[in-house]
Amino acid sequence: MESVERTQMESMERKKEMVRTTIHKERKPPGADFVTWEDCANVRFREVDRGHDADFRITFEPENGKTWYWSMVGRRARAYSSPETTMMLEGLPDTFTSPHELEMHRGLILHEFGHALGLQHEHQSPSGLSMGDDVKLNPKTVIDHYFRVEMSKVPVEDREDPQVQKEAMERAKEEANTNVLVRFKPEDLTNYTRFDTDSIMR
Repeated sequence: MESVERTQMESMERKKEMVRTTIHKERKPPGADFVTWEDCANVRFREVDRGHDADFRITFEPENGKTWYWSMVGRRARAYSSPETTMMLEGLPDTFTSPHELEMHRGLILHEFGHALGLQHEHQSPSGLSMGDDVKLNPKTVIDHYFRVEMSKVPVEDREDPQVQKEAMERAKEEANTNVLVRFKPEDLTNYTRFDTDSIMR
């Protein structure tokens, strides 16, 4: 039992270190060419020991039926008191099989910290309206993607149940609209810039 707990603690520490080396510019690995928020924004992150002192409270475990990666946007997190989670990095592995996988997860961490700093998805920006086919999305393709994600959370023996599939599709449509398909109106946002096809928030 002690060995299992030690392994879990070591795994958690590796995940925390992955976050540290992704968000702190002074802790980037030698030769790393990615850009942190500290590199390009007037912000510095500081790790604290007590949750009630934190602006962001991160979990690496699924909770309340939520999984993978998500973050509350900006000051919305302040509406929730400690110990409530404001960011989930449940999809983060503690080891990586390839440089591509490593960089993909670094990008996801930076994306969620962008949300925590108050940024919305770039593909939902009002400025995307003028960019033509580049930001046109097929709603069915997007919804199908979220449906597959939702069904992957369902026990295998329940996946053929029509009611389970119906509920998964309802969640998929909600997620697709919230995260991808609905574009913000200019009056919905405090500020936005010219559409950036290379944005980490896409």
